[in-house]
Amino acid sequence: MKILFLGDLHIGARNGNPNFLRMMDTYFKEELFPYILDNDIKVVVQLGDILDKRRSIDFTISNYLVNTFFKFFVENEVHLYSTVGNHDVYYRQSIKLDGPSQFANDEYIHIIKDCETFTFDAIKIAMTPWICDENKEEVTKWIVEHKNRNTILCGHFELAGFPIQKGYISDKGTIDTENMKGYKCVLSGHYHSPSDKDKIIYVGTPYELTWSDYGDEKKFLVYDTASKTFETVYTKKKMFHKIAYTDDILQTINYDNYKNSYVKVVLSNDYNEGKLNVFLSMLDEKAQPYGIQTIDIREQQETLMEEISADDVDNPIEIMMNTIESKVTDEDLCQLVKSLTYEIYQSAMDSANV
Repeated sequence: MKILFLGDLHIGARNGNPNFLRMMDTYFKEELFPYILDNDIKVVVQLGDILDKRRSIDFTISNYLVNTFFKFFVENEVHLYSTVGNHDVYYRQSIKLDGPSQFANDEYIHIIKDCETFTFDAIKIAMTPWICDENKEEVTKWIVEHKNRNTILCGHFELAGFPIQKGYISDKGTIDTENMKGYKCVLSGHYHSPSDKDKIIYVGTPYELTWSDYGDEKKFLVYDTASKTFETVYTKKKMFHKIAYTDDILQTINYDNYKNSYVKVVLSNDYNEGKLNVFLSMLDEKAQPYGIQTIDIREQQETLMEEISADDVDNPIEIMMNTIESKVTDEDLCQLVKSLTYEIYQSAMDSANV
């Protein structure tokens, strides 16, 4: 038996931007769903944040969730176990009211709001919901009491010491990782950048949602209960691309690679402005990307495309966090301000045009 583990989906991301919903639909129908059918997957564990907006959902998104995403699992008799993440709940510090439960009305759709253990073949899957003020003591106790070397612990955990995104390592957590030792491994949603340390695996989002995801290898995991091993299945489609421009690029460019995506054309060397304009026009005409942006980095003394990270040009969060640490001396207040700042930053990223 094979069990598929899927990270945050954030259906409805970027304020329901149709470009992102189209990207998700393509991913589901061309990559995820065919894999499930071709490999006879009967259990999918989704690690929280199946939805994006905590306090509202428009009809387009709810219709897609029910009549496309959930419908696939119901029609193909595949069980979907989805833990409640922080984007799924109405109140951040309470899991009593959540979005996915309002639409899950079939025996194949399981929304996990309480700690539960499921057994598939000889492996146990222990699932917990988002840990908040309301359930922190109860969930922590349950995690400690259910430790087992033959159990995979799954949840939507906020843990210290793991990358939230490039350039920003979380320095706070709602649960101590010491409480998780003793499990076969821990699989978590919440942080979008994939990482793996001390048997704790952040699966990451299966597709790119912001420029901060650029360069990450997006994926899902599949556990084989017979061989007791994981397989990594990488996502093919990229939503964000960077092109290192040279004047002879017209001879090598494959425009199909940039369709239905966002593109940054990086200028790192001297160039002919006329040739650049011709290239930009051809790129727009033949690839029809969602957006094209040019970035001139010559003054930044960068010479290699590989040296340009998302942080250099796109991600101010580390600068903000460092500034807060230098200005706020009270440790508890500093943590609070950093947490609120990061939430505001995420909301701004979601609301802004790509």
